[in-house]
Amino acid sequence: MPLITSAQVKSILQITGTDYDTIIDVLIPFVQEMVVYSICNNTFKNPNVYTYASTISFTTKILDSDSNFVENDFIDASDIIVQNSKHNNGIYLINGITAGELTLDFTYSTETALTVETADNTALVQKIEFPSSLRVPAAMLLNYFMQKDNLKGVKSESVLTYSVSYSEDIPKNITSMFNKYRKPSW
Repeated sequence: MPLITSAQVKSILQITGTDYDTIIDVLIPFVQEMVVYSICNNTFKNPNVYTYASTISFTTKILDSDSNFVENDFIDASDIIVQNSKHNNGIYLINGITAGELTLDFTYSTETALTVETADNTALVQKIEFPSSLRVPAAMLLNYFMQKDNLKGVKSESVLTYSVSYSEDIPKNITSMFNKYRKPSW
């Protein structure tokens, strides 16, 4: 399951109706990657569910000629992260699984398809498990980005001798909600 779904965002932010559905769906994969790579520096990988092999290749699916996906406890509707691939590193959602292939759902991914890649590189495919307590901060971050266009990034404004300063920083009251999930970066 992705970091957060559209239904969860709408529930947390108390949004009814469908006016914001498109923007929420567009923002979720970007917020998910921002949380993983920029804010938390934490991939939330399950250390027990992974395949690290030179037998992994990519077509429209992730393939393993050694057929280790089921044996290594991957399950349908799980998030995975691909690392050490030449062209397909990223976060994906499993939408079908057999021993030797993973079919993906790109709804909550910044990618729309895989790039064809032969099995000549040792790639890592590992299950991600986002803590459910990350949903509220993620929803707050999504809400910030949904409102950001209305604010136009204005940080402060003066009246006499008119002056405006802009900020691209995410407010600390939102970023501080992620503190307990952060890993140090070197």
